[in-house]
Amino acid sequence: MWVLEDEGRMIGANHLPECLRERMAQASIAVVDDPFELRLERLREEYFIRMHRDFTHACGEEDGWQAYSDYLHHGLSAIQRRLGLQRFKELTVKLDAALTMQQASGSTDGHLAWLVPLLNEYYDPMYRYQLEKKAAKIVFRGIWRDVAQWLQN
Repeated sequence: MWVLEDEGRMIGANHLPECLRERMAQASIAVVDDPFELRLERLREEYFIRMHRDFTHACGEEDGWQAYSDYLHHGLSAIQRRLGLQRFKELTVKLDAALTMQQASGSTDGHLAWLVPLLNEYYDPMYRYQLEKKAAKIVFRGIWRDVAQWLQN
C-alpha cells in the first residue's frame, strides 16, 4: 500500500508521471481532518522554521536568508492570478513584514498574518471543492492519528 498526498499534475515545478496519476485517480481516499491550529503549527514548523534552517545550512546565513525569502515569495506569486492582484499585494505586504520580523527577532509569529487568510480564503476552499468531487472515493476521515491507525489495520 502507498500513501500519497492528493496532488494535481504538478508538485512545484515537477510533473507527476501519468501512470502514477492514473493509479491515484482510481485509488480510495483517506482524509486527514486535523484542527486548524494544529495545521498552522505544522505549517509554521515546516515552512518557517525548518525551511529557513535548511536554506541557511545549505547556502550560508545571508544567501540562505535570501533563498528562503525568495522561495516564500515565489510560492505566493505562483497563485497570484487565483488570488487576484489586490489580495496578492495585501498578502505580499504581510509576508514582507513577517520576514522582517523573523530576520530581526527570529519570531515566526508574523507569518500567521498572511498564512491564516491564505488558508481560509484560498487553500481550504480549494481542498473542500476537490474533495467534494471525489466524495464517493472517501473511505475514511479523521485526525492524523486516527488515519494512521486506520491505515495500520
